[in-house]
Amino acid sequence: TLAASTLSPDCLEYKVVGICYWLLCTPFGCKVKTSTKVRHFVPDAVVSSYSNTGENPWVEVSSLSSPTSFAQDGGDGTTNHNNEDSLAKFKNADVIGHPGGATFSRFASASGYACPGAATPYMPYLLSTLDTVAWRHGVPESVYPEALIPGRREVGGLFSGDMWGSVYPRSGFIHQADDYKAAAVIAQRAGDVVTRRGQVHVYQPLLAKPQ
Repeated sequence: TLAASTLSPDCLEYKVVGICYWLLCTPFGCKVKTSTKVRHFVPDAVVSSYSNTGENPWVEVSSLSSPTSFAQDGGDGTTNHNNEDSLAKFKNADVIGHPGGATFSRFASASGYACPGAATPYMPYLLSTLDTVAWRHGVPESVYPEALIPGRREVGGLFSGDMWGSVYPRSGFIHQADDYKAAAVIAQRAGDVVTRRGQVHVYQPLLAKPQ
C-alpha cells in the first residue's frame, strides 16, 4: 500500500551525509558540540496523472475528482488526420497529501534525526477538475514566455533526441505519442504548480514551513 511503502528502505533512502559542529557558549565558557547531518526522502504527496475524468487510479480518493459540469471526459484528441490522433492527449492530474506522512514521521523520528514533511495526509492540493480555466483552456499560461520559447522548462531535451514535453503551459493538453511520457510530463506540471505560491490556478500551495 501507499502508506506501507513509506517505510521501505528503498523509498526512505535514509543516510548520514555529514557532521555539524556547533559552538555552545555559556557564562562558564564555550565548548564544541556535534550532531549528525542526515538526508532522506519525505513522502509529501501522491501525484496522479490519468486520462478519464473521475478515474483516478488511487481508488480511495477518486471521488474527490468526479466529473463536473465544467470538466467532463478526457483522453486522446481526434483530428482530420489519423496519424495525428495519437499525438494530442489530455490528462487530468491530482496532487493529494501522502497517506503515509504521519507513519513516516513516527518511524523516522525514532532515530532522533528526521526532516519534517510539508503535507497533510489526504489533503487535496490540486484537483484539475476544479482548475477548469487553467487546466482545460491553458489560460493565461499559453502566452507565457516559457510556453512560447523553445528550450525553456522542458522535460527531456530536443537536441538530445529525448524530448518528453514542455512544463508550460501547465495544462492537461500535451502532444506526445508515448502515453507514459505524456503522463509523466503532466505530473511534473501539477507538481510545479503546487510547489509555488501565487500561481494562476485553483490549488493549495504545498510548501514546507520555515523551521
